[in-house]
Amino acid sequence: MDTKIDIYDKDENPLHKTATYDEVRKNGLWARGVHIILYTPSKKVVMQKRSKKLDYHPGEIEVSVGGGVKAGETTEQAIIREVREETGINLSAKDIKYIGKNKFSRRYKRNGHKYYMKDFIYSYSAQIPENIEFKPEDDEAQELFLLPLNQVKRSVRKHYVLHFGRLASMYSYWLYLLRSIE
Repeated sequence: MDTKIDIYDKDENPLHKTATYDEVRKNGLWARGVHIILYTPSKKVVMQKRSKKLDYHPGEIEVSVGGGVKAGETTEQAIIREVREETGINLSAKDIKYIGKNKFSRRYKRNGHKYYMKDFIYSYSAQIPENIEFKPEDDEAQELFLLPLNQVKRSVRKHYVLHFGRLASMYSYWLYLLRSIE
């Protein structure tokens, strides 16, 4: 990806530099990311089966949608954009609720190469209409589906979503997001 991302130090002080997504992951640079848990009034949670083309958790299930914050973008602008890209749902700033910020640092391998994920993740939640139609952009999500909250919790404990596949290994983070809608 050639998208530019703002770079930070380990304490989230801006370095007033940008890098591409690939440079950030290859060189272990600190950046900002966003995640949002989407749920209906009846407490059904939007689950996402990630595209197999993605470099991080390809083909796995996530309890949220999200991604990187582009250079010059606020976290609120980024989450609204990511929701639109990954689900086709148009949210506004008044629709989203800030949950908190987490610092993630982990290494992973993909196609024999080492990558680093060093992100300050800003987490949000939003309630969406009960009967919503998903229209993700190409290459974002392989599949989107709704599951009742109790089934999502059970899936997190088992690290697997019945009939859909392996849950991305961010189990304590998924529980953190789920607590925000209980």
